[in-house]
Amino acid sequence: MQELFEIASVLNELYQQRAVNQSALEYATEQLEHTKANMVPVEVDEGGRIVGAAWPGNNDKARDAVRDATYVRNPEVDHWQKLIRENKDALLVIEAKIAGLEADRRAIEWDIRAKQVDYTAPHADNSAQDPLDVDLQESVDVFEDTFLPADETPYDPDDILI
Repeated sequence: MQELFEIASVLNELYQQRAVNQSALEYATEQLEHTKANMVPVEVDEGGRIVGAAWPGNNDKARDAVRDATYVRNPEVDHWQKLIRENKDALLVIEAKIAGLEADRRAIEWDIRAKQVDYTAPHADNSAQDPLDVDLQESVDVFEDTFLPADETPYDPDDILI
C-alpha cells in the first residue's frame, strides 16, 4: 500500500510539472507568432497610414524565401523556437513517466484485487451457481414480485395502443 502512496506522490509532481510545461509551451508559441507577425514589412503612405503589409517578392515562392530567411536570421524567433522545442521534449519525457507510473499503479491495484479474491474465496459459499448462468423466466418472476404491486397484472406488450 505504501508503494501506491509513493506512486501517487510522484504522479502529483509530474502532473504539476506537465501543467507548467504546457503553459510555457503555449506562451512560447504565442510569443513566436506575435514576433513573426511584427516582422512583416508594412507599407505606409505619405500621411503615415498603413496601407498594406506583405513580404517582398514577385511570387509566393520568392515571398516565402524572403520570409524564411528573415526568420532564420532573427535571434528572437530562434529563442522562441528553442523554448518550444525544449518544452515539447520535456512534455514527451513527462508523459512517458506518467504512463509508466500509471501502469505500475494499475498492476499493483490488480494484484490487490487478486489477493482479495484469494482471501475471500475459501470463505465463500461454493454452492453458488455461475452468475452468467441465469434463468431468464426466474429473473422476470423476481422482477415482477419485487416491483409490481400485487393487484397489477404484468406488462403485456400486446396491450399497447398505437
